[in-house]
Amino acid sequence: MALWNLYQTCKAFGQRPSTLFGIDDPWLAWEFDHATAALGIRVEGRIEEKRKDGRPVYKSLEAALNIPREIKPKPISRSVLMMLAGEHGG
Repeated sequence: MALWNLYQTCKAFGQRPSTLFGIDDPWLAWEFDHATAALGIRVEGRIEEKRKDGRPVYKSLEAALNIPREIKPKPISRSVLMMLAGEHGG
């Protein structure tokens, strides 16, 4: 979501993302700018997608970005817990 907001801000003000972040290295600036643009253009396309009847495909920005409404952590297995605790079973 932050990269989408950065894309919109840069587009509105006519600035490169790397300039806003103060990135001086030319290669890193180019990579950062292009990553931001690629995501922004993709999201814009998804937001503008319409069904055959003219209704939007995605009803919210979260849906267009494919962000789950609720993120549930996966349970940690007993063996992983033991490994993290430094216990090695045999």
